Amino acid sequence: MLGLSANLNQSTEIEYFRNDQDWGDGGITEVVQQQFKLSRRDELIKDFIGQAIAKVVKPLTDSPNSD
Repeated sequence: MLGLSANLNQSTEIEYFRNDQDWGDGGITEVVQQQFKLSRRDELIKDFIGQAIAKVVKPLTDSPNSD
C-alpha cells in the first residue's frame, strides 16, 4: 500500500501542475479519487495479464512439442 500512496502523491502533484497549479472544480479530493481509480484499474489489468500468462501461455510453452 505504501507504493500506491507514493504513486498517488506523485500523480496528484503532476495533475496539479498540468492544471496551472489549480486543482480544478472538484479540488484535490476529486484528483486523488481519479488517480486512485486509475491505479486500481492498472493493478487489475496487471493481475489479469499475469493470470492469463499463467493459465494459457505457460502451459503452452511448458508442454512437449507434439509434432
